[in-house]
Amino acid sequence: MGVDVIELNVTMKLNKFKKFGKTVAVFLVLGLFLLLFIEGAWAEEIIIEKTAPEEIRIGEILSVDIKIHNKLSEAVPVTLNEMVEDAEPIDPPELITPEAPSGKITWFPPYYEWKFTLEPNSEKVINYKIKPLNLGYYIIGPTKAYTYLGTFRSNPLTVFVRCNANGICEWDINENSINCPEDCPLGFPDEICDPIRDGICDPDCAPSVDPDCIKAKCGDGKCEKLKGENYENCPQDCPKPVICGDDICEEKENYGNCPEDCPSGGRDNYCDAIKDGICDPDCSPKIDPDCPGACGNNKCEYMEGENYFICPEDCPSGSLDNYCDGLDDGICDPDCMGGEDPDCKGMDILPYITLTLVIIIIIFLIYRKLKAQKGEEE
Repeated sequence: MGVDVIELNVTMKLNKFKKFGKTVAVFLVLGLFLLLFIEGAWAEEIIIEKTAPEEIRIGEILSVDIKIHNKLSEAVPVTLNEMVEDAEPIDPPELITPEAPSGKITWFPPYYEWKFTLEPNSEKVINYKIKPLNLGYYIIGPTKAYTYLGTFRSNPLTVFVRCNANGICEWDINENSINCPEDCPLGFPDEICDPIRDGICDPDCAPSVDPDCIKAKCGDGKCEKLKGENYENCPQDCPKPVICGDDICEEKENYGNCPEDCPSGGRDNYCDAIKDGICDPDCSPKIDPDCPGACGNNKCEYMEGENYFICPEDCPSGSLDNYCDGLDDGICDPDCMGGEDPDCKGMDILPYITLTLVIIIIIFLIYRKLKAQKGEEE
């Protein structure tokens, strides 16, 4: 009997403990949810915006604005922190440099700090000025605002710091051909190897890395002009240059690009089609007026290249000659597509449709009449 009573008491206590545990868990969940809800609501009421120019030049002062909005109906004490790295402070001129905890080797970046009370439904703008020390992208992390409501953060910023473009490749501010091509051209000693085949041996590259640092070898079948090879010093590798004006019509020369060496009518893979009494062998007979059977025989021989543009005497406007002249001359050119020749107007098919419908109706009426007569006779 005594054992049963003890077991009953233990069971009752366990049940009470379980109920208590469930109640505590419920309250913890509700409290956490309420806390998150309140923080979310506060986050919408305390807003921090940070702005700055998108880019500056090295040596220029970067001005940053931090605007903090208080949309609450109560005053909020604020401690504002802004981390500043790799930059010289200008205004305010001093940064706070935190000390590492005793016995620990830890580095904490310096920062600006402002303390103030933000009045209800108001905003405050904090401005500071710094001078970035390095080229490239300068990143400013989020501003932190510490309040009794919690910690609020602004947006981060990225500012591109360009070189000063003074014509001097300044190593002390890390200028090189990548971040400052204006001052440090390719092949300039800037501690950056640019192995580009540009005819300049980069002193920052190992000889085997930059192909321009390997001397040209005459006789290897490669005319390396960027390395100084030419016809004069290495005719084995470099062909003789084509010179207009040497009275020789050479390859790649023709009457069009060098009439001094290639007169009209010569065989130079160029049809000049000039009426000069010489039939150009590079022209088809119908194109050069000096060739027999050419333009002027009153036959539009479009299969041999004649058309209105080349020979209007034989191929008048509107002729079938594989050429759309598009002239407003009352003649629809059969070589033109819709809309190219104003004389080619769309055909009015309405009368034809009407006539077709009338014929169909007449045939239908005749059919019905014949069918009715046949029915009466039966």
